[in-house]
Amino acid sequence: MGRQINFCMEEENYKQIVDKALSMGFVVLYQECVGGEKGNWKYDYRRYDKMPGFPLYEQHYFYNPHLGNFIHCITRESLSWEQIKEQKLNLGSMFAPLIEAGCSEILQEDKAIRTSRLYIRSDYYDAGGVLIKQSEEFLKQYNALVRAVKKLVVMREIPYPPPHTGTKKVYVTDYMFKLSQDGYDIR
Repeated sequence: MGRQINFCMEEENYKQIVDKALSMGFVVLYQECVGGEKGNWKYDYRRYDKMPGFPLYEQHYFYNPHLGNFIHCITRESLSWEQIKEQKLNLGSMFAPLIEAGCSEILQEDKAIRTSRLYIRSDYYDAGGVLIKQSEEFLKQYNALVRAVKKLVVMREIPYPPPHTGTKKVYVTDYMFKLSQDGYDIR
């Protein structure tokens, strides 16, 4: 099971979220796909304890190493960061005090805005069928980041792109909302 908040914000606003996460004890983890094939991708891994040096609209993870190691959701094996890099494992397959993150991206050619999110796995079942939950401290930290997002953006009703009808509620900055009014689809 997971929790998430979807949003549309530009990089300058998103950097405030990254700064807040870093100040709370998180590090930023980034895996870059450098080859391989479906089901057997090869990754290059990076860990940052200050503002990352890669484009923030790439998917990355806030990880709090003081709150626990990684648990592979398939093998149920407890792993360190070094073991993940050594085994070339996908961070998305881990249960840890880990928040999937990324900045929204404006796709000029498509006249679209790609939403982003803060996402956590709030719990999982271990090999014995026991429900394992994230720590209360981690959930508090996640909720603090969600509140920070909500301070920077406003929940708005946005029309679905054609051929769909109706509206959806999305947290959107004023700038991104203006783009949507000017014909950009929010995806």
